[in-house]
Amino acid sequence: MKGSKKIVFILFLLVGLASKAQDTSKLMVSLVPQYVFNNGLRIDFEHQLKKIPHQWIGISPQIYYSEKGSFFQNLSKDDEFENNDYDIEDKFDTLKGFGLDLFHKFFLKKIDSNLGFYFQYGVSYHFFDLSYHNYIWKTQLIDGLEYIEYTPVYQSHFINKLGVNFTLGSQTELTDNIYLDIYAGLGMRYSLHSKEGADYKTFSKNSMGYGYSGALFVFGVRIGVFL
Repeated sequence: MKGSKKIVFILFLLVGLASKAQDTSKLMVSLVPQYVFNNGLRIDFEHQLKKIPHQWIGISPQIYYSEKGSFFQNLSKDDEFENNDYDIEDKFDTLKGFGLDLFHKFFLKKIDSNLGFYFQYGVSYHFFDLSYHNYIWKTQLIDGLEYIEYTPVYQSHFINKLGVNFTLGSQTELTDNIYLDIYAGLGMRYSLHSKEGADYKTFSKNSMGYGYSGALFVFGVRIGVFL
């Protein structure tokens, strides 16, 4: 199933859940659509704290998968684009990965709230397995003579990435029990790369890179339902 079809299916599922929601919401479930640009799918689950009703805790499982390279690699398939000197960030053949975010959200109005402005902080972990074609220097012995050749090989690269986020956002109700969340803030990432395979810079060239380390600007939207 294509990424866009998955998002449409999940949106319909969320709308169906919203139609059965009660007036007193204790759970929020949302889709984060921008993750499709990084070959990912993320769904957030948030639970209201009973004794502190303006605060919520959340968990965000994610999966990453592609057998056709990155989203941006597939924007163009013509030979001229693929063979010129333009270097596509995070170029690879296949991707498998998963992630998990844990976060704590404070609505600024200290009442039984799930709408309005909020502050959120959290931690994250991601694992990525990227496979790709590469070239390495290999020594070969032919007729007693040693030759060094630039040889094509198929390699894998593993990345473990840790992160923290601090964001401000605003949650507004679109219709009964369906909400839109817009957020922005700052984060930090630290990536551990496998020793074999490509140089770590191959997957670390910008903040969208699977192996990026450093500070970054965090922003996005979420669409979800109150349950």
